[in-house]
Amino acid sequence: MIKTLMDLKKIDVKNVIRGMEFAEKEGESNIYGIEKEFAFIDGSNLYPLQRIGRQSAYKFITSYGNIQPDQKRHIMPEVFDYMIEVITEPHISYNRAVDKILLIEKNLWTALDHIENEFPGINMILLSSGTLYKPAKIERDNIPEVWGDEKKTYLEEMVRRYGEKLTPQGMHSNISIPDPLISFQYHRCGYKKERGSVGYVEFRNEVYVWLACKLRPFAS
Repeated sequence: MIKTLMDLKKIDVKNVIRGMEFAEKEGESNIYGIEKEFAFIDGSNLYPLQRIGRQSAYKFITSYGNIQPDQKRHIMPEVFDYMIEVITEPHISYNRAVDKILLIEKNLWTALDHIENEFPGINMILLSSGTLYKPAKIERDNIPEVWGDEKKTYLEEMVRRYGEKLTPQGMHSNISIPDPLISFQYHRCGYKKERGSVGYVEFRNEVYVWLACKLRPFAS
């Protein structure tokens, strides 16, 4: 890996701040985003809740949970009907991203309370993140209709092979560096001699490889 990248710790803080200000001006200041997966759980038996009536749990809850449109657009179906994924907009502050994901989670709980009040015949619905109390009873018709033919075919084959063993769920964060910040670093006069003939695309790729290696020990 080129010496420039191994010496990133020597970067002038003032230059980094200037680069981030430039990135923000260009509209690409976003660094942190969080994607969090949730499972709807049937409160009567603690099994993942695939369907409510004839609709998927996702469609029913987002349709009748009185979720505001600006919040609903961050909620989308995941691999199977009992799963949803909540995605924040990227933020330059990790704390802001965390605040956003907590707000959406709060709104989901409020939506479940609303459904419980509006549809008293429905069992209590719980929201779980990272833990399934019992394995999901997955069948082919538990695959969301939003997926394209290729992905649906793949998921159907996974269901055929593994059945109840397919209970994926978890949480992960995305950390990225905006192109303007990398570009600013690449074009810094002090590094021109050090980088030699390395092109911008190769330089950018090396940055991501270097960061991935550094962050790997902190990933589960």
